[in-house]
Amino acid sequence: MLTASFAEKIKSYNTNPFRHLVAKGFFVSTKNATFKKNFILPMLTNKKTAMKSILKLFALALLLQSFQCDDNNHPDPITPEQLNLRKQEIVDYIDRFECENSENCNTIALGVKPCGGPTEFLTFPSSVDLNELESMIEAYNQLNTEYNIQTNAVSDCAVVLPPQTVECENGGCVIAEQ
Repeated sequence: MLTASFAEKIKSYNTNPFRHLVAKGFFVSTKNATFKKNFILPMLTNKKTAMKSILKLFALALLLQSFQCDDNNHPDPITPEQLNLRKQEIVDYIDRFECENSENCNTIALGVKPCGGPTEFLTFPSSVDLNELESMIEAYNQLNTEYNIQTNAVSDCAVVLPPQTVECENGGCVIAEQ
């Protein structure tokens, strides 16, 4: 003989929005009877409880979406003028120092191509504070990399090789013409 509560469960099963999941055995688990008894059965037997659970899950999903990180959260886009200004600061810093002879001249890579490698090489005398120069160039290269990403820049991917000969002319290091 059917009890009243069991008959009510069967009746609510027929109008339950989860009945197709129950029929497929999704909620049926012999290993975890407590979970089924305390969570699943009340949700299946009461439409109002089921709707509340769905609304709570939906609200939770919306809340989690609102805390999603935004990768494009840059305060201001980088402009070519900013890159040129930063490069000019580096060149002006190098120009403050003089060379005595060609042996005192060195080269350093500057810029970052979108596919990798430097965009050019600068010459500088050995009297330059190398730590300061490398720091300035590292900051420029980071800015250049961010610019490439922001603009989806492309390049020819040609390898820029360091100059083979650097000379000291009029107190400044220059790339020797070949």
